[in-house]
Amino acid sequence: MNPLTANPRRTLYSPPAILLMAHGTKLAEGQLELLELERLVAQRVKPRPAALGVLEYPSDLVASIEEAAGRLAATQPHAIIAIPVLLLRAGHGKIDMPTQVAHLRAHYPSISWHLAAPLLPHPSLLQVAQERLAAACDDYPWSSSIDAVLFVGRGSHDPTANADLFKIARLFTERYRHSLVEACFISQARPGVPEGIRRCVALGARSIAILPYFLHDGILPRRILEQTVATQRGLVDINCLVTQRLGNHPLLIDLLLLRAREAFYHTPAFTCLADREPQGSFGHLWNTVPTGSNDHGHTHATPS
Repeated sequence: MNPLTANPRRTLYSPPAILLMAHGTKLAEGQLELLELERLVAQRVKPRPAALGVLEYPSDLVASIEEAAGRLAATQPHAIIAIPVLLLRAGHGKIDMPTQVAHLRAHYPSISWHLAAPLLPHPSLLQVAQERLAAACDDYPWSSSIDAVLFVGRGSHDPTANADLFKIARLFTERYRHSLVEACFISQARPGVPEGIRRCVALGARSIAILPYFLHDGILPRRILEQTVATQRGLVDINCLVTQRLGNHPLLIDLLLLRAREAFYHTPAFTCLADREPQGSFGHLWNTVPTGSNDHGHTHATPS
């Protein structure tokens, strides 16, 4: 039974609407993937409304966060849960998106706004990464001898976000028993991709799987492939492959809805490093409405 549609008389208010807040990309291919994510989430929570907006690069394909929020507000929901579609909590998740929600709360005061945590390190994302690795290895005859995995993150000026990628690499090692897992960045932080590959080689690797720790297509994920190819040309007898991004995996949808439920019930976000398990059925929103509110107080345009 879908808890979003079951027994509407259980509470005075209807379940909340869902606002997905993504970073955005200039590439039409990445924008189409964001639209697919919006469709998948809307399908999971229907008949409750869901919409996706981007912080940067809104276009004819994808709305801005303000536009997406306006569409949801027009349905007159009691509450809206805003979920950052971000893998790590860097500047966009700590400053820009909370600022957007604060402006939306002021613009639509009759709506109860709840800001969820970003995706953060989580076992589900490790599982998706392992599946992407296994799928890529099927395409290469030498891949049975993969002896290093290199996670490549976006990179940030926020040292905590950068440190989280190294935590993820270590957790991936422990969970799936890979002999060597390293991490590097494609932008704003070191080590870069060439340094990451050369470190794997220095540690004895001859077959390296590069795993872009990104959700969707964009300029930076494509740059990972370009830098991998360029670096491999300067190495002797070294094989490299680049896996697919994490993408719109069903486990991503589950995790987004788990973050929504945590925000709705004012509970801490469950991560790989947490000392508790999430309560209740994974990824569902229930029909009860808690009291209280969550106020959150690179410059981005904010709703006027």
